[in-house]
Amino acid sequence: PDERAKAAGAAHVVFASRLDEDCSAAAFALIPIIDRLRAKYDVTLTIAGGGGCYGALSALAEKVNARHGATIVRLTGALEQVAPLFRSADVFVGVSRAALEALGCGAAVILAGDEGFGGVLTEENFDRHFAANFCCRGEAQISKGELERALTDLLSMPQADRSRLVGALRERIAECCDARTMAEATEEVYRKAM
Repeated sequence: PDERAKAAGAAHVVFASRLDEDCSAAAFALIPIIDRLRAKYDVTLTIAGGGGCYGALSALAEKVNARHGATIVRLTGALEQVAPLFRSADVFVGVSRAALEALGCGAAVILAGDEGFGGVLTEENFDRHFAANFCCRGEAQISKGELERALTDLLSMPQADRSRLVGALRERIAECCDARTMAEATEEVYRKAM
C-alpha cells in the first residue's frame, strides 16, 4: 500500500474484472448504488476491465455522471497494471485474485461476483473465503441491497478502524500468500502434472 496514492476527499471504490456477461453483475449493481450513496457520502467509483458489457456499463456511467454534473463513475478499460489503481482504492468490490491483490494494496474488500456474495472480508470470515479462493462459490447470490449495506458499513467506518481491519487481513495474506509460498505451490502443480 502507498497511502500517498489515496486521494484526499472522496472515498474511492474500485471494481476490477473482465466485463463480460458471466462476471459483471457486481459492476452493474455498483453504478446505481454509488449514484444513491452520493446523497450521503463523497464517493466515486472506478470500474476496470474490458469485455462485452463495457458499452452498457459505460452508458450507465454516463447517465450518472450527467445527473451529478461530475465524473462520479469512471471506466478505465482493460489495464495491464492494476496495482496503482488498487493502491488508490479505499474499498475494492470483486472476487478472486483481484480481491487478494486489492487487499495487498491496502483496500478494504467486499467480496461480490456472479458466483455469489461474501460481503465485507473480515478476520472472522477470512478462512472460509480463503479456502474458496475468494470466489464466493456457494454463497448467496449478489443483491443490490446487501451490497449497498456492505458499502455503507465500510464508508461509515472510521478510517482508523478500517485501517486496522485491512492491516490485520494483510498480515493474514502475508503469512499464506507470500511470493515464496505461492511460487512453491505453483511449482508443485507443475510437478504433479509432469
